[in-house]
Amino acid sequence: MKRTFRSMLLAVPLAIAALGHPAIASASSVSAAYLPAATAPSVVQAKLLSTGFNFGNPKSKHTMYVFFDPQCPHCGAFWKEVKLLEKDVHFVWVPVGILNDMSVKQGAALLSSTNPVAAMDGHEDRLLAHKGGMDVTSVDPKWVDVVNKNTRLLESFGAQGVPYILATDASGKVYHNEGGMAAKLLAKTLGWNDIVVNEPGYGAAAKPAAAK
Repeated sequence: MKRTFRSMLLAVPLAIAALGHPAIASASSVSAAYLPAATAPSVVQAKLLSTGFNFGNPKSKHTMYVFFDPQCPHCGAFWKEVKLLEKDVHFVWVPVGILNDMSVKQGAALLSSTNPVAAMDGHEDRLLAHKGGMDVTSVDPKWVDVVNKNTRLLESFGAQGVPYILATDASGKVYHNEGGMAAKLLAKTLGWNDIVVNEPGYGAAAKPAAAK
């Protein structure tokens, strides 16, 4: 990983595959009106109520949900970092909108893409190059509603920042963290000892700033 990415692993202020979108995970039909006002962070709730796109190894026994804001450069840095784990972990990247209107539009565009992973790669390259991310002229209101629902769910978990990591650790307990961290440290923290990350770990979980 480049040092520029390593310095950015911090938090910012804050199931059913969709038909025709095999890369989309956990596309729930539950209305935002029925989302809980507050609940403990839950992998089950994330699976049932969030909508994200798949990345990594869908056959892995390890699944991690990453709630991210498309306008968040720290989320972009974390996206680059977890590529070290893509052979060993099934990720579901869940877009939310907490920073600005473009966050929601870009999240909707990513979810509606026929290849969300490739779209995310291009988006994050542009974002980390200080070019604002992907250009979005119009979006389907259906996907805007989905991103808004994801945001409601994140807020119900009491999250204060993104990227927000949600997974089940080796002991079966729910693990959640506000802020990115090195891939090697992440695997170690979760007790996923079957995963070997060849690159030396660096950094630590970041103390997030308040979300908007």
